[in-house]
Amino acid sequence: MTVPTLPTHEGVVLPKPALPRPTFRPTSEDGILAIFAYVLGFLFWHWFFLSWRGLNVSLFTALFGSLTALYFKGKGISISREGWFWFAMLQLTGLSFALWQNVGFEVWRALFLFCFAVYWVIVSTKMTLRGRTSDWLPFDFLTVLLGVSFRHFGSHYRSLAALRQNKSRLVAQAGPIILGLAFSLLLLTFVLPLLLTADSGAFGTLVGSMVTAWQSLMMQYAELVIKLILAIPTASYLFGLIAGSAHEAKAQDNRLKAAESSLATLRIMPLPTVLTVMSVLSAVYLAFIFSQTTYFFSAFFGERAIGTMTYAEFARRGFFELVTIAVINLSVMGFGNLSSNILRTKSRALQSLNILLSALTILLIATAFSKMMLYVENFGLTMPRLLPLIFMVLLSVICFAIIALQKWQFSIMRLTAILGALLLTLFSLVNLDGFVANYNAQRYIAGTLHSFDLVTVLRAGPAGVNAALLVYRETTDQSLQRDLATYLNHEYGNALYTAGKFTDTLENALNRRRLARGEWDRSRARGLAAP
Repeated sequence: MTVPTLPTHEGVVLPKPALPRPTFRPTSEDGILAIFAYVLGFLFWHWFFLSWRGLNVSLFTALFGSLTALYFKGKGISISREGWFWFAMLQLTGLSFALWQNVGFEVWRALFLFCFAVYWVIVSTKMTLRGRTSDWLPFDFLTVLLGVSFRHFGSHYRSLAALRQNKSRLVAQAGPIILGLAFSLLLLTFVLPLLLTADSGAFGTLVGSMVTAWQSLMMQYAELVIKLILAIPTASYLFGLIAGSAHEAKAQDNRLKAAESSLATLRIMPLPTVLTVMSVLSAVYLAFIFSQTTYFFSAFFGERAIGTMTYAEFARRGFFELVTIAVINLSVMGFGNLSSNILRTKSRALQSLNILLSALTILLIATAFSKMMLYVENFGLTMPRLLPLIFMVLLSVICFAIIALQKWQFSIMRLTAILGALLLTLFSLVNLDGFVANYNAQRYIAGTLHSFDLVTVLRAGPAGVNAALLVYRETTDQSLQRDLATYLNHEYGNALYTAGKFTDTLENALNRRRLARGEWDRSRARGLAAP
């Protein structure tokens, strides 16, 4: 049978294969995973989703990683060194939840913990188009996240059914019967009260007391019941993610060829058109920068631009200008290089314009960075100021990588993913909120900040205790001492409350020691905190 082909603009002929999806044939390993998926689904809602902090998140992450690794071993899947790298990123990020609360970084940490969990499965099963992290990373991630996982949603139940086939008939029917009883009880919770409202009295006499007792029990354990219900689709999704990736990985060669064929069809833009767009854009940037020299470069000399802008407006405007321009530049370069009918490696002009646009972006990053640092110098550090600084550093690395890409061949997406994972994991482990609070406290005590930002300490939660203790001991401002005393008493109470619970952290344990050791005078603090 002849395979149809699709010619590319570089003269290379790529096959255009069909995309067969392998039939899911569950094995005993799939059946065992299907059972444990329910455990993971329940613990996700019981430990993980409703708290996002403490030892419970770390334990869930460890359990998810261990069960997945054991399943892969049972399926004969050999995990590569890169797979173990993403496993380490997942586990270290999960561990950070047991160390610090990290309030200011909480949303990002939770988001990337989820991304690490998904991508660890993708890389381990070699569901990436090239068998490793590559420039196809966004496609790989979305294919598994939204395609494979939901496509194998029903495979969870087929695996349970296959597992029962090897058991006796009584054991095989026990699971469906128990599940049917559970659904029946939940249904009766809603049906029986409706029947009682239409009853003449006899039915109520028969089952009224039973219904009352059952409703009381359901009210008492309503949260548990809701978690058990939510665990069902969650378990099926987790099973689809893990088992579906393991079963579909064999078809990746066909998908890569199809993806490359599709990408080749995008190369329809004439090179002169691409060069014209990038040249005009670069010329406009150069003209604008040179005409606004004072505005763009004043922060390098510790001054605001002439005008009525505050330091906050100066820094925010600089950052958002940078983000907008960076997005435009990266989009233009990406679209231009992908749509050009001549490859970048064949055009010196295209390479030169990539370098010019990247250099202009780096220059704008430097100006935005200087504006933010000027803001920090005058008003101290906060998480909304620190995170943009981190983002700008990562963005500058990407721009330098684009410049290097014009000479050397490597996957820029792979570099960005690995560097970003290392940075995010590091920031999860080092307690950014504590760093911010301590930075401000040290500068306030040294006299380089005219006031202490109490709001930053309050937003830091337990991470602000060290800074609050330092300022509390050193300051002569009675009003500030009173506010700090209120905060310290509150955090001491929180630290005592979490002791012995799964939501406890190393940070709270250290706070219990610090605040109970007499490092501050609690009796005096209570007096200061009293109205």
